[in-house]
Amino acid sequence: MVPTCIWWTIRKERNQGHFEGKKSNIQKIKADCLGIYYFWCKQVAIDNIGNVFNAIDWL
Repeated sequence: MVPTCIWWTIRKERNQGHFEGKKSNIQKIKADCLGIYYFWCKQVAIDNIGNVFNAIDWL
């Protein structure tokens, strides 16, 4: 799931830069990636949210 999350975030940022002329710094890109990862994990493991926090801490 992590590689897909990174790919999704980079693709989204690339499209925003290309089509909307927006540029983001690396800290915003990292925060967006972690936010998307958290959201996806929360949707999959809704009953055990502790594992999601452990996975984010591991990153």
